[in-house]
Amino acid sequence: MTGRFSYRGNGRNYGLGWIPDYPDFRDYTENNIEVKNILGKRKNSTSLPVSVDLRNWCSPVDDQGMLGSCTAHAGVGVIEYYEKKAFGKFIKASRLFLYKVTRNLMKTKGDTGAFLRTTIGAIALFGVPPEEYWQYTDDEKRFDEEPPAFCYAFAQ
Repeated sequence: MTGRFSYRGNGRNYGLGWIPDYPDFRDYTENNIEVKNILGKRKNSTSLPVSVDLRNWCSPVDDQGMLGSCTAHAGVGVIEYYEKKAFGKFIKASRLFLYKVTRNLMKTKGDTGAFLRTTIGAIALFGVPPEEYWQYTDDEKRFDEEPPAFCYAFAQ
């Protein structure tokens, strides 16, 4: 694992926890023949707008503090975006639950950071309960606690 990295900005310290994923045979890049064919067809289609404003569906930005939980914040941001876009409602999802179950899948303890691919796998496998049931903290004594079974059952 990478250990714990931090960034100092605006007079505060911030934890950084993204670990680049290992290459995977299922990855699709612009060099993949199927992707090249799709991109080649798109060049001839209608032109796309210069910019698109998606802020109406984005949830507020959260401060992760010194915890390297950025992948969980990103995963929860995607969930909250699609919840609001698809159903018109905002449900704050538990970032700390997602960070913990991701690290459980990685078989790590402590503030190790995480892979985005594993974070997405944790979302698919467990879901994420509302934040009110497992609230975020970057407190070193509490962040690594295992969520109760209720949170696992409630996650959707």
